Amino acid sequence: MDGFKRFYVGSPIRTDEITVRGVGYRERMRPVTIDRPSGTGDWLFMAFYDPVLLWRAGRPERFAGKTGVAWAPGDRQYYGNPDRGFAHTWMHGDGRRIRDAIRAVGLPVGTPFPLRSLDGIEACALALHREMETGERADAVVAGNVAENLVREFWRAGGFDGQPVAPERIAAVRRHIETHYREPLSLRELARQAGCSVPHFCAEFKRVYGFSALDYAIRLRMAEAVHCLRDVNMPVAEVAMRVGYEDVCHFSKLFKRHVGVAPSATRAPKKKRKKEKHPLA
Repeated sequence: MDGFKRFYVGSPIRTDEITVRGVGYRERMRPVTIDRPSGTGDWLFMAFYDPVLLWRAGRPERFAGKTGVAWAPGDRQYYGNPDRGFAHTWMHGDGRRIRDAIRAVGLPVGTPFPLRSLDGIEACALALHREMETGERADAVVAGNVAENLVREFWRAGGFDGQPVAPERIAAVRRHIETHYREPLSLRELARQAGCSVPHFCAEFKRVYGFSALDYAIRLRMAEAVHCLRDVNMPVAEVAMRVGYEDVCHFSKLFKRHVGVAPSATRAPKKKRKKEKHPLA
């Protein structure tokens, strides 16, 4: 999707709980520096893709791409790049739900911080814009939920959740597993995709996610198997084949080890029909 910016003049969502004044998604800016000494009277969340100057500790400071900042009402909003264009995703808003979300997660205010990823921030910006564009049908509860999620995505993208950062090559392998877990997977092939040795790949994957790559594939298989077994018309052997096991006995052993019960025990029991007494009997 192309970048855009929208200011919602006369927005139907302007309450003490949540007010949304504007949203920008991958908005491209020409070489420029913007300085609002007293801010804009509301909260402003910005995620920059490119190197920019930002105000910190009383002076402009240069920051690399993938930088975020949250300004409170009244904060000095100083940002831009006088030498080259830049892109950013942002949201102007206010209300109790935004303030409470910031306090709940402890998001730093007025201080730029590096972002691990902008994916979640982008998704929230698009969802918020979509809700605002519904006009008279826009729902303040939905908008408030998305605005809270946006705050949390800034917090998570900034690494304040304490979770280790997944290198892109390891994250790419995880995505591969999520789309190919029904197929045979080998550590040697997964490590090759990650561009490292098998021992290094295994250690790095477990460090980031807390479980091994092959264990993750098995978890995905078992999760799908539990879902399929709810269909009493699907034989256990067919479920096993669907999630990647030709040997139904091996599948059953793995299933019991990971789920805690045999595959047949997950099926909802059929209700016995009560035999009706014939009225003339």
